[in-house]
Amino acid sequence: MKDVKKPKGYIGLMERMAEHMGIDLTQCQDELGISPFTIERMMEKCSACGESADCVSILSQPQTADSEQPPSYCCNRKVLMHLARSTAKSD
Repeated sequence: MKDVKKPKGYIGLMERMAEHMGIDLTQCQDELGISPFTIERMMEKCSACGESADCVSILSQPQTADSEQPPSYCCNRKVLMHLARSTAKSD
């Protein structure tokens, strides 16, 4: 990702979830115009979430059709789902 500063305490779960869903955040920056600020905000929301242990567990499991979406409680779910649909259209 370009020009993105990771917030203090962020452990990379949002990026891992994006990768798990087949989303390339650098591609989203280049092709969809997602700003570094937007990605930083997503990281901040992720790091403030109290469900990180559950996400670590989800991300450690083999990918299935059910795991192609973030959990329902994910504060970045809507954005990640939008990016997944948008990048699928551009392929």
